[in-house]
Amino acid sequence: MWQDDVFQVEHYEIVIEVRPTVKEEVRVRHGGKQRLVRCDNRAEIRREVRFAPTNSRSDLFTLRYATRGEGFIYPPVHLPPLNEASPAELGRYYDHGKEITWRFTPHSGSAYSQSFEILGGFPPGDRNAHFHLHDKTRYETVVVSLDLRQYIEQGYPVIEGPHLHFHQDDPQDHNLCQLRGLGHVEKPCVIDVVWDVDGPEKQLPASDPNGELRQALLKENLTACQVFEVVMRIMERKSVPVSFRQVETLAEGIVPKTGIGSDLPLSQAQISRYISDVEKMLQEDVFFGSSVLLFEREPGRASIPTPMAQKAAEMIRRYLDTLDFTG
Repeated sequence: MWQDDVFQVEHYEIVIEVRPTVKEEVRVRHGGKQRLVRCDNRAEIRREVRFAPTNSRSDLFTLRYATRGEGFIYPPVHLPPLNEASPAELGRYYDHGKEITWRFTPHSGSAYSQSFEILGGFPPGDRNAHFHLHDKTRYETVVVSLDLRQYIEQGYPVIEGPHLHFHQDDPQDHNLCQLRGLGHVEKPCVIDVVWDVDGPEKQLPASDPNGELRQALLKENLTACQVFEVVMRIMERKSVPVSFRQVETLAEGIVPKTGIGSDLPLSQAQISRYISDVEKMLQEDVFFGSSVLLFEREPGRASIPTPMAQKAAEMIRRYLDTLDFTG
């Protein structure tokens, strides 16, 4: 029996469509802010909630979604378009571009739909999505679909799942790994979809006969290449010129605090030396095969990347992402 004190949802459908992209760096805007997002995947999520003709509850109903890491959610499309979320809830999207909230007053027998695109929401090692079921709601039917056809059609096989889990609780850090596979759940409040694919981050560039030679040279000059990549990322994010002397301070938030890459040498003298090593490496025939200048440099002034620097950064990033460190 339906109860007057709960929302009565006849049908709730979630469609997750994820597709691989060429490794890209996209400038996004949210509120008055902008930032760069590096990713190799895009996704579209569509949700529809249809309320039962007997639904009599008229409080605000809420749909939320958040992405983690460096991901970004493009502004969603709502039908009907009215959003009754609070200014604080809307402000979280304007601040970070990672969390959306839709609140609306449902009418019995009516359907409400939402769709949005996510940039970089499902990176390697974190291919999962979870959705909160609304409190004080009885769902007659819940349908969840995961569409990975574009991965499969492009030659990237599914190597795990998909798996569908229901959880009674959502940990504070939203890490659901420890809850998966624990058995029966009396009152599920979280839908958890998990999968993995052998995605583009594990593939060498197509039709590249010099790929192995380039990888070998990058391994020999790994630290230099990582330093160059960090310097370029900082300069791409800044709207004003940056000197090598400023890099160590500006690297906070880009260089990890622990683990691989946390100990990169980023003093002005070290950067200058490593940039020279990268320029020498790029003169090899498998790269540019000619003299290379990555930065216009004058003592005491900002270093300006040359057009060749951007091309080199794209090439090096592609190979850093596919580099096999076990050999």
